[in-house]
Amino acid sequence: MDNSLNYSVAEKKNPRNPGKEGMYYAHVRTRGVLDKDGLIDRIDRRGSVGKPDIVSVLINLEDIVTDALCNGEIVRLGELGSLSLSVSSQGCKRKEDFCGKNITKVRTIFKEGKTLKHGIACLHFKKVE
Repeated sequence: MDNSLNYSVAEKKNPRNPGKEGMYYAHVRTRGVLDKDGLIDRIDRRGSVGKPDIVSVLINLEDIVTDALCNGEIVRLGELGSLSLSVSSQGCKRKEDFCGKNITKVRTIFKEGKTLKHGIACLHFKKVE
C-alpha cells in the first residue's frame, strides 16, 4: 500500500483582517472515495470471507453502530478507533430551566485507535499542484 498523502499549498487570509497578507497552508488532496461497494470488493480480494457475508456484516454494522450511538453508547471498533456523540447547547442561568430544546447540535466524534495512529505516523507526504 502506498502510504503517501498528496497535498497542495494555498493561501488563507485572516477573515478578521482581510487587508493583511495571507499565510500558506497545506491541504489534503484526495485521490477518490472508497464507498461501501469498494470496501466490499477490497475485503473480498483478501479471500477470508465471501461477498454475501461481507455485505451482511457491513449492513448490520451500520445499523448497530447507529443504534448504539443514539442510545448513548461509545462504539469501539477495535484498534481502528471509537465513535461517540457530543452535543452543543444554549446556556441557561438556572439548571432547572435547562431542557432538551436547549441542545442545538449533535456531532459524531471519532477517536483513532492504535492501528490508525500507526498508519498516520508512517505517512509520507507528496506535494502536488
